Amino acid sequence: METHEQCGTTNEEREYYSLSARVYSKLAPLYDLTVYGIRPLRREVAALTDVGAGSRVLDVATGTGEAALAFAENGAEVVGVDLSEAMLRVARRKNRFRKLSFVHADAAQLPLSDASRAKYFGGARIWIGLKARRPRRSSGLMLLSGSMSRDVELGILFADLAGYTALTEAHGDDDAANVAERFYLLARQSLRGPTRFVKPIGDAVMLAGPAPTLLLESLLRLRAAIDAEPDYPAMRAGLHVGPVVERDGDVFGATVNVAARVAAYSRSGQTLCTARFRDALGDCPWVALAPLGPVRLRNVLDPVELFEVSDAGAPISVYAVDPVCRMRVADGVSAFHCESGDRVVVFCSARCRDAFLAAPGRYMSEAD
Repeated sequence: METHEQCGTTNEEREYYSLSARVYSKLAPLYDLTVYGIRPLRREVAALTDVGAGSRVLDVATGTGEAALAFAENGAEVVGVDLSEAMLRVARRKNRFRKLSFVHADAAQLPLSDASRAKYFGGARIWIGLKARRPRRSSGLMLLSGSMSRDVELGILFADLAGYTALTEAHGDDDAANVAERFYLLARQSLRGPTRFVKPIGDAVMLAGPAPTLLLESLLRLRAAIDAEPDYPAMRAGLHVGPVVERDGDVFGATVNVAARVAAYSRSGQTLCTARFRDALGDCPWVALAPLGPVRLRNVLDPVELFEVSDAGAPISVYAVDPVCRMRVADGVSAFHCESGDRVVVFCSARCRDAFLAAPGRYMSEAD
């Protein structure tokens, strides 16, 4: 059994160390099983930070090393410190990283030289581990009822498929679900830099990132991918930037709400951004921004100045829209069409053409 008689200067401290040694010697073999449910949360903590290759992390009270392992997996140089040698033995058995080591020490008396202290604490940001039940804040991180949160500034993008309800009505639930799943995949494949796919929301996706330029590049890549999809709905999108709260991988706050409202205000095939997002972009000669002036958005108190966003170097896409299912159809490509008055209306399929011919009045406004 490990002992800590050498630790502490008072009887009370020595008793604490002795009790800690006895408890964790028995708990160590079973510890990972007892906290198995929060293992993904420890990895989420590492993902929420910008810790990676070239970073140094000192994980105090590392226990069996789960958090230290998560940071090491991201490429950081990590030292895990714990009072329990039994817990550290478990951590060392799991260690497969050359730049991760574990040290048996008291957090209040870290065995670090002056050079090591400067190495690990010269520019340190300290976060509080998963040990508190009450909310605590440290360097922008907050632990609340087992959920990790932090306050940051991010660019937020909402993009959805225009006419998705009509598509579902015309083609059925299965085809609509396939279209949505393809949209999610294209969004994930379009990500640039630190931009991340936050979540799908029905026929929409939410992306977020600390670099507005790379978020916009992700959007333009997504738009190009959608333009290349045959017989696919058009996309519309909204962009905003500002303070948000990140919690368990999701993002919340007024900035998110405004981005969603901007997307809802946009038309089919259109991308809009706020003046704040435009200012955050800086000099981007490859982007064209057309001012639309201040606009009142639903449930947003003050008018929001909007700009239409387009890729200055991208070719102009030419397509027609099926008035029944609202999917884009390349001009001159579809074999399904009919004459309506003095114009030719094109369709994605015979099914949509026949639906139009059966009730043209229902769809005429969509064909205009």
